[in-house]
Amino acid sequence: FRRVSLDEARSVVGYDPLVPRSVPEGYELSEVAVARRASATGALEGNPATIKAVSLSYRRGLDQFIVTTRLVGDDASAWSDPFATGEGLVQARERVRFSSGALAGRDGELVIDPLVPPHVWALTEDLVVTVSGDLTRDELVDVSESLEAYP
Repeated sequence: FRRVSLDEARSVVGYDPLVPRSVPEGYELSEVAVARRASATGALEGNPATIKAVSLSYRRGLDQFIVTTRLVGDDASAWSDPFATGEGLVQARERVRFSSGALAGRDGELVIDPLVPPHVWALTEDLVVTVSGDLTRDELVDVSESLEAYP
């Protein structure tokens, strides 16, 4: 990953990254990073290698949350939770249906478990989307529902 401006991110990855319209009070965008390729994620690195990822870091003091978008690739069914841990460790998952923003009408998973960072993950036709970090359950969903393509 390398640091860039939000405007530069689009030209590096070739798509409009998703950016939250609404963040919890006190959080500010502190870093934008892109990667043309990155390692695989998920349980036993079972997801495809990341292609053209954008990572947005928001901070409030020592608290942080991250919004990441990456291309799905050729086979959306190849994806599972990017934060999942190794074999035999099952996290508590909650299915969520998003009602607004770029994820409106789609299903995703909300995971709050001591084994992994609190997070939401979902798929669009083109992107794997994650929101993770120091947020409550409701804040994770609210940020996810506020995601829109960067203009």
